[in-house]
Amino acid sequence: GSTELPDWLRKSGPISGVKSVDVTDGPYTRPGAKRIVLFHNGDTVQEQLLTCNPFSNYEYRVTAFSDFLGKLTDAAFGQFWFEPLEGQTKITWTYSYTYKNNYSRLVLWLFNGLFFKRFMQSGLNNVKVQLEQRLVKG
Repeated sequence: GSTELPDWLRKSGPISGVKSVDVTDGPYTRPGAKRIVLFHNGDTVQEQLLTCNPFSNYEYRVTAFSDFLGKLTDAAFGQFWFEPLEGQTKITWTYSYTYKNNYSRLVLWLFNGLFFKRFMQSGLNNVKVQLEQRLVKG
């Protein structure tokens, strides 16, 4: 949700952490909802919820990149899947980009491999810790 994102997506390598989220068309639980994500370094993106199946999966589109990514892509797409697995929950987060040209494709591939994958894994680790803490508190 909007309030958890700054706790989940913290600085990782050169990627700034999320400072705040402003839902501009909500609530951010229904398809079509939009929010602006502000990073600590001042960069922003817009996220739009595309599908939402509570406790199962959701997908979203990211646009309006204010940073260098805006020169490489017009949109990124993320999907979260939650699956019960041996008394725990398996979370799968996939991410893809459109790219403006082959140069953009190469730079995005390098960026993902060198930095973004670690940022995403760190975010998943933070989600897991927070969800487990909620379960313990009950």
